[in-house]
Amino acid sequence: MTLLINIYKKYRLQILYVIMGGFATVINAVIYWLCSKITGNVAATAIAWFVAVLFAFFTNKLIVFESKSMEWLCLLREFCLFIGCRLFSGGLDLLFMYITVDICGYHGLLMKVISDVFVTIINFIGSRFLIFKR
Repeated sequence: MTLLINIYKKYRLQILYVIMGGFATVINAVIYWLCSKITGNVAATAIAWFVAVLFAFFTNKLIVFESKSMEWLCLLREFCLFIGCRLFSGGLDLLFMYITVDICGYHGLLMKVISDVFVTIINFIGSRFLIFKR
């Protein structure tokens, strides 16, 4: 048990990020799946992305990186940088989904999960070193 506690203490940030990222990924995939029944692939991906980004901003700010400041300028700065980073990774997600699903014909939900792994890595780097840096 002590080993697990030591691992958690050493990698707390990464563990929490993966857990919250896992929740965001599930939210993204579920929203994508629900919306894909009504809209096309690209619209479903965009809607799922937006909902997951809102969830991710608040969990990253408050739980993962513990940026507690609710000062207007700090909040605005973090939110704008977060959205910018997510727009970049969201664009990569849309491009990946378009190529793999619409052009290559691969299974949408499987490609969504694969895409989300890469997007999560990109987003961690942006959040850790640009947005919520201490």
